[in-house]
Amino acid sequence: MDSFVALKRTDAFLPYSDRNLPDAIQGADIRARFLGLQKLVLSGQKLNVLEKEGGAHFSFHTSADDYFTSLNLLGQGGTGKVDHVFGTFTLKHFARKRIHQGISALRDQKALSVFLNELEIFKKASHRHLAKMVSSYTDPTYVGIIMRPVADEDLKSYLKKRPESDVDRNARKQCIRTFFGCLTKALEYLHANRIHHKDIKPQNILVKNAEIYLTDFGTAKAHGETSRSTSTGRVIEWTPRYGAPEIANQNAHGKPSDIWSMGCVFLEMATVL
Repeated sequence: MDSFVALKRTDAFLPYSDRNLPDAIQGADIRARFLGLQKLVLSGQKLNVLEKEGGAHFSFHTSADDYFTSLNLLGQGGTGKVDHVFGTFTLKHFARKRIHQGISALRDQKALSVFLNELEIFKKASHRHLAKMVSSYTDPTYVGIIMRPVADEDLKSYLKKRPESDVDRNARKQCIRTFFGCLTKALEYLHANRIHHKDIKPQNILVKNAEIYLTDFGTAKAHGETSRSTSTGRVIEWTPRYGAPEIANQNAHGKPSDIWSMGCVFLEMATVL
């Protein structure tokens, strides 16, 4: 147990396979017994619970893929993919972010730490201009987050799109003018709740029916009430085009870094007005 705690292995990592079970569990017989007994603590509910909003996490010994129909790929990053899925129980549409697991204990530790961090932020943050988590799960192959909304596109593609008529052009300009205030309110909310996003860029901003949403909290940092609201050290995941100078110089960074990044986004938005 102490070894699992030291590795920060929570229940969200269940179920394990022999490939990603930590070496702390030694001996073929003991490892086989652990893999068999873990089913006793896995979720016994039917997988339709994944489509019920509430932010709960479930661990299943069967694949969650059987209960969603993947319609198309929405995006792909360094740790996982996001696709548009159709729920077979509620007949609703969701965005699903999946990270492959079960390859090795070391690789899983890195990928799942990002997953757990994103879950923590989703549970702490709720705002009309932030993406919302419906539920999350672990199965033998993936860890996944079921989210809303299913975006029409991200802000990067929205800004690059060429309107077909003057009416479309004027409508887009009107939307963009409202986006400034919406994104400012979303960032103000995060900072008021001591959350530092750390990777604000057009690709992490979603557009849906002329509404805008800030998303992707995998590298975000939630600061406690008594801790400093700045981070130190080298930032692994960041985008130079939108990164603040203090991040490039590996200095302390926090809310001002987010504001710099949002300012870079605003500058790109202003160029199409």
